[in-house]
Amino acid sequence: MKKILTLVCITLVATAMFSCQKENSIASGGSFTASTEDDIPMQGAKATLSGQHVLWTAGDLISVYDVGTHAIAQYKAQSGGATSNFNYQSGTALGDGPYRAVYPANAYSGGNQITLPATQTTSDGSMTGFPMCAYTTDENLVFKNLVGAVRLRLTQAGVSITKIEITTDKNITGTFSVSDFAASAPTLTSISGTKTTALTCSNAISIASAHDFYIYLPAGNYSTFQIKMTASDGKTCTKSATSTIVIERSKITPITLNNLTFTGSTTQGSLPGLFSVSATKQVRFSQGNLQYQASTNTWRFAGHQYDIIGSANSNISSFYSGWIDLFGWGTSGYNNKYPYMTSQTNTDYGNGETDISGTNYDWGVYNAISNGGNQAGLWRTLTNSEWEYLFNTRSASTINGTANARYAQAEVNNMAGIILFPDSFVWPDESIAKPATFNGGYSNVTYTASKFRQLQNAGCVFLPAASFRASTSVSGVGSGYYWMSSCNDSQHACELCIGGGNVNLGHTNRYYGQSVRLVQDNN
Repeated sequence: MKKILTLVCITLVATAMFSCQKENSIASGGSFTASTEDDIPMQGAKATLSGQHVLWTAGDLISVYDVGTHAIAQYKAQSGGATSNFNYQSGTALGDGPYRAVYPANAYSGGNQITLPATQTTSDGSMTGFPMCAYTTDENLVFKNLVGAVRLRLTQAGVSITKIEITTDKNITGTFSVSDFAASAPTLTSISGTKTTALTCSNAISIASAHDFYIYLPAGNYSTFQIKMTASDGKTCTKSATSTIVIERSKITPITLNNLTFTGSTTQGSLPGLFSVSATKQVRFSQGNLQYQASTNTWRFAGHQYDIIGSANSNISSFYSGWIDLFGWGTSGYNNKYPYMTSQTNTDYGNGETDISGTNYDWGVYNAISNGGNQAGLWRTLTNSEWEYLFNTRSASTINGTANARYAQAEVNNMAGIILFPDSFVWPDESIAKPATFNGGYSNVTYTASKFRQLQNAGCVFLPAASFRASTSVSGVGSGYYWMSSCNDSQHACELCIGGGNVNLGHTNRYYGQSVRLVQDNN
């Protein structure tokens, strides 16, 4: 029966099935003979394909262990062909059978467990290292596929692909238990892992004409299925399924994508998540808050999203050799508006009554950020209307039962602040705690640096509550204040205030020192 699975801007085509049967040969002493189950319709289950037979490659390694003594050894393929002898390579000498085996050897995790890697690698789009298992009471191993595969057929003139990432609602990498090595159709059950797997290309692969990419996945029905494609110039294209995608063991699920639009060539220092700031515009945030060193006139982004300078901002001066991260409004360095200014006259800051959006008074427009592309004009500050749209209007994903979950209070690496969730988001690991409250209110969820790194890789942004500076006095611990490029009048500029789970869009004196978080348009 043919199944039609619909994705956004995707056409799914019928699965082409073909046999990949191998023939057995007689094992020599100290060897195993390896073949695969009949009728395996998996192109690329091994590195070499000949007609309708998937062939072993000399040097292939399998892990074998005996069930009695639990001795483990690796065996190495000695020749190619429809079947092959695997001779002892390393490990513990095996006792009597029965035996269990896993291909590739490094997929074996002990007992009845295997590991599916977070990254699959290809040179031409074909699969390598496709996980298989076998069970035997003698020297003849018949391997069975443990997973299924997606055949992603891409076409777009002028584009070469370097990476493809698939994110789902279930764990697709990490440690899995195998139901029964002797079963005719063994199944996998996730023990621990992540919901994203990547296919990386050792060389950029052109999709000017249709090109197939094969990515293996555990069998299952996936209600969330997102495909992110990265081109050689850093631009990306993301497509998401609008209905359930079915992956079956030992079968190929074909997906065809064409007329693709790749956007947002990323700059050093940018984060992966995309956030709508209007009905027609998305941005990426910088990797951390903006920092400045007066003695060298150097700008940089904080190394981590949760990093702040804190009380050391009180050392502000034109010759200070440390770093500061709380600035008066519009103090980019342009027209004698310096980031180390401490005047309490509002009109000394920014450009009179004029918004600084798109002008040299904007820190990101005027300055080269040393770890953010190191040239002027790559970054900018969000406007009041853009912050309002991001927090209150945009469409976002459903998280923990909350539709359009845009932000939540959290503590990251012992730093309080607000986590922003990107427009399209899949929780990366169910072992990571989820906030109880979104879009305002209190939530006492905390994350270690390593746990938050998984959220960051999935697109999240963290705005730390970095306090504020009045002249050389730093205060307001537990709250955060971020400048916007919009002004309110000649005395006041617009600000984003965060604290206690609340987000407020207001305005304050221009001479206060506050945080700056720059963005880059996805265009």
